[in-house]
This record gives sequence, C-alpha cells and structure tokens, in this order.
Amino acid sequence: MLFNRKVELIIGNKSYLSDNIDIDFSVPFDSDPEPNICDVSIYNLSMDSINRIGKSTEVILNAGYGEDIGAILVGTVADYEQRNIGTDLEFKMMIAPGIDRWMSKTFSKSYKEGMKASTILRDALSSFGLEIGELRLANDITYSKGKVVSGMLKNTIKNIATEAGSKLYIKNNIAFVRPPNAGTATGFLLSSKTGMVGSPEPIIIDDKKGYKVNMLLNNKMNTDSLVQIESRIVTGNFRVVKGQHLGDFITEVEVLPI
Repeated sequence: MLFNRKVELIIGNKSYLSDNIDIDFSVPFDSDPEPNICDVSIYNLSMDSINRIGKSTEVILNAGYGEDIGAILVGTVADYEQRNIGTDLEFKMMIAPGIDRWMSKTFSKSYKEGMKASTILRDALSSFGLEIGELRLANDITYSKGKVVSGMLKNTIKNIATEAGSKLYIKNNIAFVRPPNAGTATGFLLSSKTGMVGSPEPIIIDDKKGYKVNMLLNNKMNTDSLVQIESRIVTGNFRVVKGQHLGDFITEVEVLPI
C-alpha cells in the first residue's frame, strides 16, 4: 500500500497525475457550516498552464492506492499564489466547495402557515445548487404563522438548521443536515494492523474526552464517520468530529466515543 500511492488533480479540464508531477495538499473537514479552505500545491507547472487557472476554476482532488482512489476534495479556486522554492516553482491554490456562491448568493421567499423547517431547508439548499447528502433534523419545527426569509442564502440555511437543533456542513459540494450526534456507518476498524499510525492521543473536544488518531490516508474518512478503534490506549466505538487529509498520505482525525 505504501508504495502504490496515487494522486490525481483535475483543474478545469486538465488532469495531472502524481506519477508525473509533484502534488501536495492539506484538506481539512469538520461540521462547521462555513466551507473549509483547502490548500493544494502543484509544482513546476508551465506558465501556459498556470495562466489557464483563475478564481472559480473547478478542482477535483482524488487520492488513494492502486485502483482504490476517490475524491477527497471537490470545489473551486478561491485564491492562488506562486513562489519559487529553490529551483522549484510552487503554484498553490486555496480551494473551497461553492465558495463564490456561499459568499454572494441571496435568497428571499415567503412560506405559508404550517411550513416545516425541513421543507424550507430543502428549498434553500436546492437554490444553492448543492446535492443533499442527508436532511434529517433533530427538531423539524413547524412554523405555525409561516416564515419570511430574506438576505444571504448562507445565513438562511445556517439559521434554520440552528433553530431545528441540527448541525450543517458541506463536503465536496454535498450538504449534510443532521442531529448533533448523528454519524455515518463505515465499518472501519482502526488498529495497528489496518493502517493506524502510532497510538491514539487523549485530547479534549468541546469539554469532552476524545482522541486524536493518525492513519494511512483513507479517502473515505470524513466528518461523522463512525469507526471502531483497537489499541493499547483505548478500544471502542467513536465518531469523527474533524480531521484532515495530508499530502504525506496521512489522515488525521479527532474522535469522540459513542
């Protein structure tokens, strides 16, 4: 596995493979509704290729081993910079899912009496152009007097989710709205035999005892992944709260027990 790493970076309609060019990345994920800004660097691109990349250019980053590669990032270029490092030219992109629409799109609509929060959220998310991975509210409020929403679309989505006691986050242009402690079953077993690196490190997460865990890059690991951990330090079932995929092919996660 260690010697069959593969990275594919698609920028617009151009594909780059790690077999032929150096690619580095830091792709954070968490349950915050604000899009994460991810860093992706590619080295020694031609100036012609660089000049074809601009803000809002679509980017997909796939990573994995052998034939098992998958998307760890889907988004658009929010900003970019370039610099010389020795004899190499680094072109660094700051990428986020739907960042241009998130920062600018407005939404105004009146809803009749008896409308549910889930209906308004589904409407707003569809207007935003996001695929809905899950829409399950802790408290699907009924607005008995109707509701008028007007202003920034992102504020409408965040406010309705908060009123419904639910978390909202966006990953790879897919929106998830779910109860605070909800997770996604994965069947992952993390141990020294299945790619865990080192031992879980005890940490505090939102005033609760959790653990920081490192593993060989796992492109399927994400916010709310439900995992089983077996180690000398701790054994049990956990939910991923946040983490990041790194270009040295490590996935770091912070987990809470379930």
